[in-house]
Amino acid sequence: DILQSYADNDSRIRIINQANAGAAAARNVGLETISGEYFIFVDADDYISVDFIAKTLTAAITHCCDMVLTSIMSNGNDSGMYFSGLQKFNPLYFRVINPGPVAKLYKRSIVERHKIRFPEDMKIAEDYVFSSLYAARAETLYAIQEPLYYYCFESESSLIHKFLRGELSYEQYQRNMEAPWRVYCGLLADSGEKNSDFISRCAVVLYGELCRLYYENKQYLSAEEKRKLTAAYKLKCKDFSKHVNIFQRIFTWQRHPRLYQGLKRARKWLKA
Repeated sequence: DILQSYADNDSRIRIINQANAGAAAARNVGLETISGEYFIFVDADDYISVDFIAKTLTAAITHCCDMVLTSIMSNGNDSGMYFSGLQKFNPLYFRVINPGPVAKLYKRSIVERHKIRFPEDMKIAEDYVFSSLYAARAETLYAIQEPLYYYCFESESSLIHKFLRGELSYEQYQRNMEAPWRVYCGLLADSGEKNSDFISRCAVVLYGELCRLYYENKQYLSAEEKRKLTAAYKLKCKDFSKHVNIFQRIFTWQRHPRLYQGLKRARKWLKA
């Protein structure tokens, strides 16, 4: 009734009713429905500042950029940004950009041209796949340091809380670990060998994310589940090896800092 009252007074508001099929399915329906040049996502329990759209849209038009990001306010804390202003896209941004779809302004033309959608079979990290694939297609980004998006981290029934408490199933953990792999495969399919340097740099970052997710996930699993997850992890690491060398693996893995420092000193000594 509340939504309908707004729609009755503003022809720009469209209400879409569908059975609950998860966040990915809802967002994909939205992507199929929109007609404007730009779009944003706002989660149901979050909110944005009154000038979020004005400031992000102004930045996008003024600087002719493909994506605008803002800082996020979460429980009274400003997430901050590692960079500000107009930036040429760098794969390292995979590490510092909030992986969710929120607090960003997107161009519909990029989503349509590359057919970017949320994977509906994933309940965790599906937003990582969408945001990363979009960011990889963006030529330029514009970052606004001001926190214009307010993230509410309160619902104990939310997926992120269940994930942190270790209450998700093995299959959900496995799909979570699939996220960086899907991004990698999507980039590889789109670019092929035409931009191998870009793919290699992306692969290093995504490999690091794969390792992080693996070591975070496995602590909650049984011995048999750990064995299966490890087998899947090793298989993906083997495929990543086409783009990630041993030195990069040790650096990205971050589980052997002493070994990495030793190799770094040895490399420096050999070059001397």
